[in-house]
Amino acid sequence: MPTRLLYVDDEPDLRDVVENQLMLEGFDVTTAADGMDAIEILTKRTFDVVLLDVRMPRMNGIDVLQALHALNIRPRTIMLTGDSDVSVLARCAHFGVNDYLTKPYNFRDLVNSIGRVMTRVFLPQLDNAAVKE
Repeated sequence: MPTRLLYVDDEPDLRDVVENQLMLEGFDVTTAADGMDAIEILTKRTFDVVLLDVRMPRMNGIDVLQALHALNIRPRTIMLTGDSDVSVLARCAHFGVNDYLTKPYNFRDLVNSIGRVMTRVFLPQLDNAAVKE
């Protein structure tokens, strides 16, 4: 089964390009135009990884993380940000963000980040099982 991604970005041209590239890589991609749309989608469906822009109108990425946390929805998340401000990154880390990429990012870096996030979540479970045997 392909990895299910929710890609959240308010820039429609970038969103379309990245969605198409991810689909060509074999990912199952759903998109959202802003944080409010993302929350609505995430209350109805689950995804393997959420790709979440930090700066968006109506509801920014940090607010999305906070709202999801309050709803006890904690997806694996990669933040996409044009801002390398340490306070923004610290707030993301507080909500358990798995990785972040600074815009503009290289598409290969995005695909590699998705792979790392997927691997990072499952490897500790495998390691714990191996230790018990």
